[in-house]
Amino acid sequence: MRRHGVEDEEAKILDELEGLGLPPPSVVRARLPDGATITIASPCPERWVSMVGDDRVRHCSRCDKPVYNLGAMSAAEVSALYSGPLTPCVRFFRREDGAVMTSDCHASRPRRVMLRVLGAVALAVGAIAFAEGLESLCYRGRIDPTTSTGGGPITS
Repeated sequence: MRRHGVEDEEAKILDELEGLGLPPPSVVRARLPDGATITIASPCPERWVSMVGDDRVRHCSRCDKPVYNLGAMSAAEVSALYSGPLTPCVRFFRREDGAVMTSDCHASRPRRVMLRVLGAVALAVGAIAFAEGLESLCYRGRIDPTTSTGGGPITS
């Protein structure tokens, strides 16, 4: 694939920098959904929020190129983007295992499940606390549990 040539070229450049006694640039590596690895030798300092465009693609005024948000694209769209002749400028988030997150990535599913479970637990704890508080008020005589309004007997 074309990416192996880029990786070889990157290795040569890093060796030359090391031979000159210069520090290597900040290298970012990530794994695409198809298993290929992308390497960004010098991440652009331009902020995504300062670029004009939408959630999928914005224009970088510094380098005058489109910047693609891989997180807003499906795995198939990302593969199609990288199958072209040019290496695109991209914005992405990496999981802990180095994989690039895409819109159809299921890495966020466990988090959603965990948040739902925590919400259910919080609701249950709140309901129990409310019931305990109501029982406490009944026990102290502030509410008469045999009446609907607390003031008189329930009649049918």
